[in-house]
Amino acid sequence: MELLNSAGVPGGCRSGPAGPVFLFLFVAAIGVGCGGQLPRPPLAERGGLQVLSGYAYPTVGEAGAAYLHIRNSADLPDTLFAVQNEGQSGMLMTTEGTRMIMVVSATIAPGSEIAMRPGGMHLMFEGLSRPVAVGDTVRLSLRFARAGELGVLVPVVAYGEMP
Repeated sequence: MELLNSAGVPGGCRSGPAGPVFLFLFVAAIGVGCGGQLPRPPLAERGGLQVLSGYAYPTVGEAGAAYLHIRNSADLPDTLFAVQNEGQSGMLMTTEGTRMIMVVSATIAPGSEIAMRPGGMHLMFEGLSRPVAVGDTVRLSLRFARAGELGVLVPVVAYGEMP
């Protein structure tokens, strides 16, 4: 039996269960070839701002820290000026050498990103009413000048992990 393509020309493909299996394997191979991970949706987005990822470390006493990766895809800059952790006000901090310095706000230019990390820019919370441990989830509220309020949930991971 000769196989015909959709135009009736010899050389068509056989249909059947092998087609979907091949497609799945092809897509999986592309994913593995590109680092093995498919893109994750943002944790939150509004007005051109996207919180791409985030995590927190377990509290030490009544203090905790969180780290976010934020992208501004809008045509205008936006400014992060306030943060809260379940109602508790936090501070935007950065590290210079061995000193932590409070930052009043962080402006994200159009088409740019900020990637918070240990030893650099981060969110700091003091006087927390309850400890957080590995496996918990922390609810953060971010206030931006243009985009308004964005709420995100971030996992608490072991020190040194960066999901």
